[in-house]
Amino acid sequence: MDSIANIQNIATTTVASVWSVAGDFLVVLVIFGLLLCFAWYMGRSAFASLLVSFYVGLLLYTIFPYQTLALSFGTTPFFKLLIALGIFLIFTVIPYIVLRRISDSDFFSIGIIGTFVLCVLGTGFLMAVGYEVLPVRDVYTFTPTLDLLFAPKDYFFWWIGAPLLGLLFFAR
Repeated sequence: MDSIANIQNIATTTVASVWSVAGDFLVVLVIFGLLLCFAWYMGRSAFASLLVSFYVGLLLYTIFPYQTLALSFGTTPFFKLLIALGIFLIFTVIPYIVLRRISDSDFFSIGIIGTFVLCVLGTGFLMAVGYEVLPVRDVYTFTPTLDLLFAPKDYFFWWIGAPLLGLLFFAR
């Protein structure tokens, strides 16, 4: 009888672990899919402008002098996350609009493989920002698998720099 209980316990634990990892990677796949759709429908030049605007948005978000005041309006960690995401989104959209006006070029090309790689790198950028800058971990607990990729402070630099290196190598 104990062996059946052990088997059920192992099966339940395994299914819960697999479900948790699948949920985390679903978040990653959704972000990747959104970036890929954006690149596909808006064009590769617009996608490159979006990647660069992520940097400006991150910079403006981190130096925003009223960040603490704005986040204090959130009564729960979830609302604080929504406020932080809204601020980051505003600080990303405005530079995107400016960049699109000054960098719309017919001579810009990334290629299919480059677009795919840049979507992966852009997803990594956004996940790293979520881990290190935005209060995502106050609302959602990621699995140890994603923690290995995004939680170490040493990796933050590499995830943030990766899209720029990707643009350097894949943009023609």
